[in-house]
Amino acid sequence: MQIAIIGVIGVLIVGVIHFITRKRPIVLAAEQTKPTFADVDGFVNMLRGACDDKEMHQTLEKILTQPDDKRKQLLHVLIDDLRAKNAPRDLIDAFICLLDNEAAEKAYTVIYQCEQRGQTRAG
Repeated sequence: MQIAIIGVIGVLIVGVIHFITRKRPIVLAAEQTKPTFADVDGFVNMLRGACDDKEMHQTLEKILTQPDDKRKQLLHVLIDDLRAKNAPRDLIDAFICLLDNEAAEKAYTVIYQCEQRGQTRAG
C-alpha cells in the first residue's frame, strides 16, 4: 500500500508542478473575503492540467474515487511530502482543496466531463 501511495505522490508531483506557474497577487487582510475553490489558482490549474494530461487525469481519478477517509489519508501524506519538498504554495493549496468533500466531488465531475468530451491527451 505504501508503494502505491508513493507512486501516486511521485506522479502527482511530476505531473502537476509544471501546470502551476502563476503567482498570486498580494492581497491585504482588509480586502480578503472568504475565497471559493475557484479562487485558488492552483486548484483551477490542476483541474485544467488533468484535462490536458492523461497521466495526471488518471492519478487524480485514482485519488478522487477513493472513499472520503482514504482520499483524505492519501492527501495528507501527499501534502506533507509536498511541504517537505518546498513545492509551490499553489500546488499545496490545490491538494488542500481536495480534502473538502464538496471540492473533491466537483473536481471529479470536472475530470469526468473532460474524459467524456475526449479532452484528455496522452501524457
